[in-house]
Amino acid sequence: MMESDIRNRKSNIVDVLLIEDDEEDVMLLREMLDEAGRSLFNLECADRLQAGLEYLAKNPVDVIMLDLNLLDSYGLETIDAVAAQAPELPILVLTGLDDEMLGVKALQKGAQDYLVKGRVNGDLLTRSIRYAIERHLMLMELKHHAEELHASEERLHAIIEQNADAMLVINQDGIILFANPAAELLFGCAADKLPGELFSFPLAATGGKEIHIPRKDDKTAIAEIRVTNIQWEGKGAYLACLRDITQRKQMEEELLKIQKLESIGILAGGIAHDLNNFLTAIVGNISLAMMNECPLEKMWK
Repeated sequence: MMESDIRNRKSNIVDVLLIEDDEEDVMLLREMLDEAGRSLFNLECADRLQAGLEYLAKNPVDVIMLDLNLLDSYGLETIDAVAAQAPELPILVLTGLDDEMLGVKALQKGAQDYLVKGRVNGDLLTRSIRYAIERHLMLMELKHHAEELHASEERLHAIIEQNADAMLVINQDGIILFANPAAELLFGCAADKLPGELFSFPLAATGGKEIHIPRKDDKTAIAEIRVTNIQWEGKGAYLACLRDITQRKQMEEELLKIQKLESIGILAGGIAHDLNNFLTAIVGNISLAMMNECPLEKMWK
């Protein structure tokens, strides 16, 4: 057999750990897996819970088949012990306890399936093993995505908290969900008072726009707002970043007033200069008239 064929064959093998203390059940299950024929299974057995846990600590396994009635463990605590040792592995309960409520509780504990001995054939057993593995892989992937989303939200939360600009998280209905500490200065009230309030400005994703915000202290603040779409606690929301430009706008208004005064001063200076030239000519003529003792009437003719 070619080396590549060996690798391909090994890659299709499902490593199963059966924790079962009844030798007849072990033989029966082994025969079922051998007769199924559609897949290759490598079945390892442990006759005690402790032996099974020790095996899991040292060997790779794809799925665990577990009896709930063992010599050293009984009931749902057996699932807890195995799940604590190998949380990344799917558990398939195979027991003689035909108890519907126990089966429900086993699934709630994290088992992928609950099979009753005497009601299992090779097809059902192999199908349950395959489904258990696939379901567990999907659950682990969902858990991984949820952890990534949570970590991303934690980073976003930290950025918002530490930002010098006022930042609000607002839901699709315009209700404020979160406000960072910097929002206190802009809105004139404690940040924890803002969640639940309606944000009455447009929330379409946009660049910089100026808005006038009525503060709680009856003053008006001017802010430049930028809105982006985000995910917050698993739902679509808006992140509004508001930069307080009130002081800047006041300075711009003061500068505009100064520029207007300067323009008036320049205009007044020009008028005064022209008037001064005109008065200089008049004074000069008067001086000449006085020197020549000439009547003013003759000088203007």
